[in-house]
Amino acid sequence: MANLARNEELVEGTYRLGALIRRSARSVVYETEFGEDALPAVIKIREMERADAETLIARLRNASELAHPNLLTIYAAGWSVLNGVSIVYVVMERADQSLEEVVAERALTKSETREMLVPALKALQYLHKNGYAHSRLCASNVLAVNDQLKLSSDGAIRAGDIAEDMRALGVLIVQALTQQIPDGEVPEPFADIVRHCLDPAPGRRWTVEQVQARLEAPALGVVPPRRSLPVENTGVPKWVYAGLAALVLIVVLAAMMRRQDPAPVATVPPRAEALIPRAEATPPVSRPASRPRGRKADGWSVIVGDYGAREPAEKRMRAMMSRWPHFNTSVSERQGEKTHYLVVLGENLSEDQAEALRKRAVESGLPRDTYIKRMM
Repeated sequence: MANLARNEELVEGTYRLGALIRRSARSVVYETEFGEDALPAVIKIREMERADAETLIARLRNASELAHPNLLTIYAAGWSVLNGVSIVYVVMERADQSLEEVVAERALTKSETREMLVPALKALQYLHKNGYAHSRLCASNVLAVNDQLKLSSDGAIRAGDIAEDMRALGVLIVQALTQQIPDGEVPEPFADIVRHCLDPAPGRRWTVEQVQARLEAPALGVVPPRRSLPVENTGVPKWVYAGLAALVLIVVLAAMMRRQDPAPVATVPPRAEALIPRAEATPPVSRPASRPRGRKADGWSVIVGDYGAREPAEKRMRAMMSRWPHFNTSVSERQGEKTHYLVVLGENLSEDQAEALRKRAVESGLPRDTYIKRMM
């Protein structure tokens, strides 16, 4: 993706680009502030011509009208020109941490999983009752903002696939409890919930109300087809405290802690860490022995993250090595207008080899925005 911005730039003369949080093949995310009160926010920028941007901007503005204490707030969205590049931008509430960051270090307990699910289900129930699907439910989009758990909202789609939300919820529960996708052993009542959320037939998958009912049922039994539960204030999820405590301990011990995927709706940090969905390790990656004619011979890399400083890049690399030890993860320094540190899975490959490795990585649970690029 083009170098859209430098940190002294403003979008629409209003949103200052602060620390670079994450870069992918399609978008970049920076820290920023919103409003007269300078509320902590992030701004996500994507290259897009104005003629192609209308549908996306309309969807983002519709999502900005959603209001629920367990949904991340969208402050603004629109089209602009930045450094001569046509862009779509969305300004959102800034989160402190993602569930993905915690699960990268340890699995949640049954109690913590329940505490995570209660507010998440309330947010999904609100979306579904108002005709929306979340569409990007994963650990990186389950976020902590101050003392509250929230789901991302920039991926919310009117008349979207609600059954797919429930399938994603089943995957999320397995990941939270086992750090694996999707076949880890799960205790009850979560195993029962997962079985019904992952039903191959979308029409048979449980609704939010059915999951809520099973979550409260003391033993496996008949779950009502629909049931509304009173809204309750769950306070701070225990995993938030656990994650923050672990972070303090790691700073003291100079050890490692990484999260992603936190935030739904779905770029490179000098100070903040990229959010990535987590999955189980897979067998060693085999590279194709031959390639079709007409493909570039070598110089291709598979890139998971692009950072402006070495420390966060190496932190990401260590987290990936512990989670996916069968991939040959490393940090590659690149010189340009600014020095970048790439977290890569392979270098100097043919285009076919790089694409095969990228596909295997994504299938293993690495970020969907993992991309290939010719570096020579």
